Amino acid sequence: MIFKQSMKVWKNLIVGTLLVYYVLNHMLCFGSDNSRSEKYLDEAIFEGSMGNHDKAIQLLEKAIESNPKCFRCFRNLGIAYGNKRNYEKAITYFNEALKINPKDNVSFYYLGLIEAKRENYGKAIKYYLEALKYGDYPETRFMLGMAYMLNSQPKGAISEVYRAGEMFKVEGNS
Repeated sequence: MIFKQSMKVWKNLIVGTLLVYYVLNHMLCFGSDNSRSEKYLDEAIFEGSMGNHDKAIQLLEKAIESNPKCFRCFRNLGIAYGNKRNYEKAITYFNEALKINPKDNVSFYYLGLIEAKRENYGKAIKYYLEALKYGDYPETRFMLGMAYMLNSQPKGAISEVYRAGEMFKVEGNS
């Protein structure tokens, strides 16, 4: 019973995390001189954060037309399609982002979320571990711990959830 409740909470957390990252991505500049692409990206992130995923997709496609090397545009297309539960398209766009920036920890994180949602916990673990190579964040550690738990690896689960909790304390979020 506790396991089923944990699964439900965890799956809801995945969808919520996808929405939160729309907002967080808005705070990141992607360093391009291409102001049109940046404008489309900003608008798309706003639309996505409001739940207007189709509008976000249209704007991101325009941003990519303006700047085909914008990995954050591809990443956000992955997020938008993930929020629409079109996981195949989401995976395609995260992989496109990784072709441009192979160290994009956020795309690896989302690929982990998708694989966890599909109950491919072994694959999710691999993606979370790859994400951690390029950025050590408590959210990634927590999701890695959950994937370990659901993949019947309790030692890894306990270790990663504990580390995530310690990281939150250090950040002043306790």
